[in-house]
Amino acid sequence: TRRGVCGELFAACRTTMDDVPTIIIDPGTREWRAGYAYDEGPGECPPGPPTGDRSKWLEQLTAVLEALEATPAEHKALVAERPGTLDAEREEVARALFVEHGVQAVCIAAAPKLALFNINRDTCVIVDVGELSTTVFCVYEGHAVFDAATIHPLAGRHLPAFSSDSSCEGLFN
Repeated sequence: TRRGVCGELFAACRTTMDDVPTIIIDPGTREWRAGYAYDEGPGECPPGPPTGDRSKWLEQLTAVLEALEATPAEHKALVAERPGTLDAEREEVARALFVEHGVQAVCIAAAPKLALFNINRDTCVIVDVGELSTTVFCVYEGHAVFDAATIHPLAGRHLPAFSSDSSCEGLFN
């Protein structure tokens, strides 16, 4: 659904908020979801920029903040990331939010862990079917079990081919 992980992020932030409003950004491959922590769901859902194009990703970040009519200097930012995000990518996002946009604070966290915190659990297996891949992410007592994490190429982009056929014949070939 459009709420997806972003709806879970919004709910997770409500329990940890202080006086500084938080902008939540869930940059998916197919679409981004962004809004404010106290809202019921995302206020903006623009299409995701081309995969692997970091300059377009950073342009999208600016466009989302503008669409939200946010004054970044008056906000904190919570950004969901896919498991396995490289440190350099994370640093680039933090730099863009701090330096280029001037947010007060930044929290970057794996979307599956944020979903887990939203349901008030510390141990579970999360299956996240994204546009480009499906991730199975295990968390035990609040800690990621990276050896148990799996990324599979079967994902949302495969669904249209099977949506008119109720069988799953050929899906796993």
